[in-house]
Amino acid sequence: QLREALVSREVHISRVNKKMTLKTKFQLLVAMNPCPCGFYGDDDKCMCGHLEVKKHQRSISTPFLDRLDMHILFDQDERKGGHELAKISGKMYDKYAGMNASKAIKSAIIEIRERQIDRQGVLNCDLSWQGCQAMAEVARASDEEFAALEKSMGLQGRKWQKTMTVARSIGDCEGASVMNASHLRLAHGYAGQTCVV
Repeated sequence: QLREALVSREVHISRVNKKMTLKTKFQLLVAMNPCPCGFYGDDDKCMCGHLEVKKHQRSISTPFLDRLDMHILFDQDERKGGHELAKISGKMYDKYAGMNASKAIKSAIIEIRERQIDRQGVLNCDLSWQGCQAMAEVARASDEEFAALEKSMGLQGRKWQKTMTVARSIGDCEGASVMNASHLRLAHGYAGQTCVV
């Protein structure tokens, strides 16, 4: 049954009074406050103690966090649109500036997804281990700094693969045909950041 579910990408649940069909392929977005009061980093508003903050952040298990591709912490200024990822993405949807923000972002995302499908037949998030290896080899050959940075990071297994797919996606947001060291550096920061303290 599990194999059939993975192939059909659906799970069918039957109960006495109800039947449900759930998709097995989905994108998970999670948000949480960095501290109990939600104002961590603002000395005027946050009254949480160091131990309270650690306890709050440890309420989510490490194995769960390890399975999230990106962890992004927004400080007070970045919540107003100054986050580095927003700046990179902005380069991509500048050409849609005549539209409202939501339509511009949607158009840019559609273009990025189409580029990924044209290039490799799947979205970056669906790249196999071999696909990631091939993509990384091209980047190593075209950028010595990329190769040195990758080696210094000492990434392995799932962490290496998700860092590569995120780096490739950052490159796509910039319209780059090949990943470079700056994409890898930024992706590593997002993949590795799990806690504020």
